[in-house]
Amino acid sequence: MKNVAVLAAAGLFIAIPVAAQQISPIPETKLAPIGVTRTSLSPNSPSKIWKWTKKAPHHEAVVKISAGNAGGSGVCVATNSTDTLVALTNHHVVTPHKTVTIVAGNAKIPAKVIWADPKIDVAILVARGYQASKTAQILDRLPASGESIEVVGFGGGVYRHFSGDVLVSSSNTLRIDANLISGDSGSPMFLGEHLCGIARGGDSYGNKVRHEYQGDYWSLTYPATSDVDAKTLARVLTSQLGRYNIKPTLAGSPQ
Repeated sequence: MKNVAVLAAAGLFIAIPVAAQQISPIPETKLAPIGVTRTSLSPNSPSKIWKWTKKAPHHEAVVKISAGNAGGSGVCVATNSTDTLVALTNHHVVTPHKTVTIVAGNAKIPAKVIWADPKIDVAILVARGYQASKTAQILDRLPASGESIEVVGFGGGVYRHFSGDVLVSSSNTLRIDANLISGDSGSPMFLGEHLCGIARGGDSYGNKVRHEYQGDYWSLTYPATSDVDAKTLARVLTSQLGRYNIKPTLAGSPQ
């Protein structure tokens, strides 16, 4: 079976035979504002809850994860020159599934869960026959208190990117001043363009937000938290990807 590449042309995605599939950048998705708090789930509209960020090249590494009837967000962290793509998400996003789907633009990519740890709530996904056009570089230090961290993912099924300042930063604990909703689980957390955590939710549930047209309610969790730090991510990826002859990209390394 031939692999295909997904290319954007005249606003459409076209499949052509190639050696490995190139992932197209994820498009923005518009969503009408919600009623209760007069805010929005989308960066296209002002929000009283989220501090939206501008689109940036490192966002192209972010993907949606589909696992059975559920799912969340993820991020491409490694690839090789032939046919292997590696992504990260939360353990709780993929459990108990052994195979999941990575969604990037119109491309739906089957992937295997090759490693998962509930303690740090991280899972490694590998897709054979595909390449990532963009991978996230992993930070080489802990973020400092007060630094601005960006979360990029698909909360509420909407492509979103917002920021919050660091509240707590220590070994395998990163908490920032930001709310998450369902679908944000597995979202990469960035310091600048560098990956520094995988968002898993928050410790407390607060108010709900509502889509005024669809009537969907979303519970806010706070603070946005990662149970893994960048150095642990780099160590685990290096250990688990040896069999594929792939190494994660660290801050300062060429892509």
